[in-house]
Parts: sequence; structure tokens; C-alpha cells
Amino acid sequence: MISYVKGKLAEKSPNHAVVENNGLGYYLIISANSYQALPDVGEDVALHTYLQIASQSDQMNLYGFSQKEEYDLFKTLISISGIGAKGAIKILSGISPRRFAEVVAAEDVAFLTKLPGIGKKSAQRIIVELREKLPALTDKKQAVPGIDSDRAEEVIQALMTLGMNAQESRRAIEKVIQTAGAKEAKILPTEEIIRRALTAGR
Repeated sequence: MISYVKGKLAEKSPNHAVVENNGLGYYLIISANSYQALPDVGEDVALHTYLQIASQSDQMNLYGFSQKEEYDLFKTLISISGIGAKGAIKILSGISPRRFAEVVAAEDVAFLTKLPGIGKKSAQRIIVELREKLPALTDKKQAVPGIDSDRAEEVIQALMTLGMNAQESRRAIEKVIQTAGAKEAKILPTEEIIRRALTAGR
């Protein structure tokens, strides 16, 4: 079992990444959300992985995940009848693990049916099978030292909307905190942190 792959990012696209390690290139199928979190090509990267072996064809597919939460949700989704690995990746491309957990907890069938590959029956099955399993995801926040998790998540989401990926957003916020100092950073308005982070990330 391959738990994770670590090396240089050799190639990336919204649906796959290639990670080079010791002369080997690992082709990983990824979600659009994992793609947004990838660094630039040539930089170091580490991805959680899931190896799928199709019993009928002996074909092997390696799936990659930038966050442990996404990896955990993927494994949970493929345990549900009717949702395979490809379907799970499509779902993860359309929603974050935390938001997915919130939707399931709210039993929002209408929202779930807007996600790729989920019909009304599938949405109802997901809610029945997962509503007791997913609440822990709703408590997991984006961690950035020196700023509380709720603000960090708000700033990261804003920066990603403005074109930065998750990793770039975290680095930019860390630069802002380092430059301003911990005390000033705590009293800075969220809008000001976003403005400074945009400048720091350029």
C-alpha cells in the first residue's frame, strides 16, 4: 500500500499530477481542489495517496490528495454503494470536505444533487450513511500560526477567490503576520490582512 508520495512536482493539471522521486514519475489522479493547493512545477510536494486495483482488468490507478481531510472523505465516499473512485473525485472537485460535512449534517438533498454524479437517491443515501460519520470535519479549520483559525480560513478562501492557491495563501498570511508582528496581526481587520497578503504573495 502506498500511503503517500513525496518529491518534485513534474507536471500538474486540474485532474492529474506527476510527482518525480528517485527517477520515477508517479501519475496521480487528483481533484480540482487538490490541484488548487499544488505548488509550482519544480517545487517539492507531498500527497496522500490511495491505490485502486480493478479486479477485472488488473488496472491500477493512484489517487492523490493535498489534504488528509480530502483523503479521508474520499475513502468514506467510495464505501457507499454506487459511488466509485472516479465519482468520489468528481464530488471532491466540486466541494471542500468541510463544506460537504456541513451539507450532509444539514441534510440538504437539493445542494448535494448539484454536485457531479449525485442524483436524488444517491444524495439521500449519502445523508443516511454519512451524517453520523462526518461531523468531525466541520471542526477542522485552516491552521496558520499567529491568527485564529476562523479568520485564517476566511482570508484563505478570499485569496483563493482572487487567484492564489491554498499553499500560496498560507505563505502570504504568514509573511503578513511576520512583518506586522503577532500583536498587531491580532487587531488588524480581516480586509487589511487580505490586502497585505495579496501584496506579499506577488
